[in-house]
Amino acid sequence: MEKKLEVDMFQDRQQAGLLLADQLCQKNLDNTTCVLALPRGGVPVAWEVANRLRCPLDILFVKKVGAPRQSEFALGAVSEEGEAHWNDTAIAQMGLERKDLYPLAQEKWRELKAQINRLREGRPSLDVNGRTVIVVDDGLATGETMAVALQLLKKKSPRRIIVAIPTGSISAVNLISPLCDEIVVLDSPHPFAAVGQWYEDFTQVTDAEVEHLLHQKSGHQKCEHQVGDHQENHGVRVPCEGEFFAGELSVPKKAKGLIIFAHGSGSSHQSPRNKKVATQLNRCGFGTLLFDLLTASEAKDRRLVFNIPLLVKRLVNATLWVQGQGLRLPIGYFGASTGAAAALGAAAQLPQVASVVCRGGRPDLAAEYLSDVRVPVLLIVGGLDTEVLRLNQKAQSRIANCKVSILPGVGHLFEEAGALEQVTLQAIQLFDDSLAQKSQKSTEFSGKNAQPA
Repeated sequence: MEKKLEVDMFQDRQQAGLLLADQLCQKNLDNTTCVLALPRGGVPVAWEVANRLRCPLDILFVKKVGAPRQSEFALGAVSEEGEAHWNDTAIAQMGLERKDLYPLAQEKWRELKAQINRLREGRPSLDVNGRTVIVVDDGLATGETMAVALQLLKKKSPRRIIVAIPTGSISAVNLISPLCDEIVVLDSPHPFAAVGQWYEDFTQVTDAEVEHLLHQKSGHQKCEHQVGDHQENHGVRVPCEGEFFAGELSVPKKAKGLIIFAHGSGSSHQSPRNKKVATQLNRCGFGTLLFDLLTASEAKDRRLVFNIPLLVKRLVNATLWVQGQGLRLPIGYFGASTGAAAALGAAAQLPQVASVVCRGGRPDLAAEYLSDVRVPVLLIVGGLDTEVLRLNQKAQSRIANCKVSILPGVGHLFEEAGALEQVTLQAIQLFDDSLAQKSQKSTEFSGKNAQPA
């Protein structure tokens, strides 16, 4: 076992993947190397590894076969090819025989095929015969699923198997080590209760997020839109009427558009929710600008917080400023709360804006602008946020091209598991469609004219 780091906690799966990739880059890997992720949590980690190593990414599909009426007690597993692996000792302890489990195995295989069809979208699985295979997950608690996955993987005749995980229990690592040629684990803390305890953000990974990550690596080619070495990140100060407003500008190489964020009341360009959405947009090839709409002193004045014409003016100014920095990309707006009103107001005034996405927004505060908004607008509202939902539905009738998307079981702050991921995926779909229709010539941002933060 190769243990490289001791960390208190990973920020999220993306950071864990980047740290894991740093360690793997130091190894003598050949040009046959590929990365296989265990779904779904392993995919964002593996994506970062595959990007850094510039090698193909695929999923290692395995479905556990549980005991009758005790589905969490694993008696075996099936692979995507329909091959089964059985724990005969456990089966005997349950007083069963393999033939008793065949119907369950068939059911699990059908579920697995349905998942594969959703996630691979018709792409064939990666041929690992004779290759160096790096198997990645977001962590190992018991290691049972990884163990079965490796045993099934060996039947495909890879030349070398490396297991790479950010964190894992000592017992899981000991279980896995004999089943692979090498294991890289960044930390094996003790005691170890669950993988999620070692992540600040362990939000459940959705099928939709996996689809987007795999799509970026479709055809097993290197993704053009990468985070880190292949992205320009700048702390900026946006000038306006003698003041400077702090912000952060991130632009992937060959960016297909720029999304400018308008934060809500009581927030700033450091909004953790907006930053999380922005990170996902960067990974999908969009540049992002997050900036403060108000100075620190202005933010304390509630009259200014709800002064929509002022916020609109600031957003229009920031849009023109960033385009004046040599960045010629189609523009989209992402607004939250009062920032949604600012985004709609600015979109009504600027022809270069392609579309607007609002999260838990207050479009009612932009009433004077709504009839002049001609671009596609998506208003995303939590189903539990009943008053804001009513205001959005009312505003919808006044916007020419507007859709209201209701997320069931979600409140105003979108704190529920998977809520922000749903917002992000819907935003990406709209921005992909609308920004592609803009014919502005795209150039890469040099940052040389930006006001440093």
